[in-house]
Amino acid sequence: MKYVVKLITKDGDKMFCKIYDNNKKIVLFKDLTFSEEVLKDEDSIRKYLNKAKEKKLVNFSKIEEIYNVQKMMDSTLELYQDEIIELKSESPLHFYTIGYINSKWEYIKLWWSNRKYK
Repeated sequence: MKYVVKLITKDGDKMFCKIYDNNKKIVLFKDLTFSEEVLKDEDSIRKYLNKAKEKKLVNFSKIEEIYNVQKMMDSTLELYQDEIIELKSESPLHFYTIGYINSKWEYIKLWWSNRKYK
C-alpha cells in the first residue's frame, strides 16, 4: 500500500481507500489505473482523482486528505532503527497446546462480544 485517501461520499460519510503501487484493482476505483507518474506525490493523485470525478469515473463528493503510507513507515523505521528485538522460540508443546487453547478462548470471547451487539 502506498497511499490512503480519505474521501467524503455524496451521503456525507467518510471513507478510506487504499491505493497500491501495483495494478491491484480497488472496487471504488475499478475504472482507473494508477501509473508511476500519478503515484509520485499527493498532489498528482489529487489532480488525477478530481479529473476522474469530472469524467464521472468515480463517485465521491470531495477528497479530504491523502496520506503517504510509505513515507510514514520510513519515518517510523528511522525513529526506531536502533532498537533490537530478540525473539524467543517456543517449544512445540507450548505452541501446539497452549497456543491452541488460547486461540479457542479468544474465539469464544469474540463470539460472546459479537452476540452482545446483536
